[in-house]
Amino acid sequence: MNNQYVIFCINLLYEIPSFILLVIIEIILLIPSNRKIFYSSFFKIIFFNGLFDILSFVTFTIHHRLPNYGILVEFYNDLFMKEVDVRSVEFLRSLSTIGQLIGMFFLCFNRFTSVYFQVRYDNIWRYLLPVYYVTVTVLPILLTFPILLDKMIYKPFDRSNISFGFKGRWMTYNARWYNSYMVTSILNLLFLTLCAIINFSTLFLLIRYKRSAESKVQDVGSNHTMNFSMEKKFFLLAVVCFTGQLIFALSGVSYNLIILLFYS
Repeated sequence: MNNQYVIFCINLLYEIPSFILLVIIEIILLIPSNRKIFYSSFFKIIFFNGLFDILSFVTFTIHHRLPNYGILVEFYNDLFMKEVDVRSVEFLRSLSTIGQLIGMFFLCFNRFTSVYFQVRYDNIWRYLLPVYYVTVTVLPILLTFPILLDKMIYKPFDRSNISFGFKGRWMTYNARWYNSYMVTSILNLLFLTLCAIINFSTLFLLIRYKRSAESKVQDVGSNHTMNFSMEKKFFLLAVVCFTGQLIFALSGVSYNLIILLFYS
């Protein structure tokens, strides 16, 4: 069996279950009877971020993974022969990636405010949540719209043997000044650094909060412990999401470097 197919199948072993779990979470958050349980802005951000995660998985699989690993070769060769314009797919892929980064930043910031502004948390996010929706929707469009100015088609890595796979190639250069890889790399560095700083700050607050509670006997009640336990679990969830985004970003950078060095 071709090594590309082996790697592709290994990726599917953990990516397909993860994708199914993501869809299940989105459905659970959508069920009307669960809205009273998941009313917090934290869960609203998780749901909206999940939409970008789904879009990113679908577009990355269709636009990169399948053609790059030589899957459905005849289909992508047909698109190549007909010079089908796939700039819209590239646009959605880049848009969803940036949307994920911005969404992750707001998710981490949400956890920080819940610990730092415990009493005012709900009131603060009554105003910040609309800001989140506008930012995570509009900013990715503003940062990726130049992609729509040029035509992209699939081209084989090796025309003498199309089984090696295909990659999107630009056919026009109207937006020569725009570099999608550079923009995404800078945003990855910026937002992931901010998320790391926020997460460490939240962790510091949680540790200080716990020590303060333990030093005061009168404060160690069941409600107090329950709140700390809940905040800790939500924080850990945010950290897990951040770690996943970090791994995805590093793998994306590595992949682009390999393509640039060996296939360009």
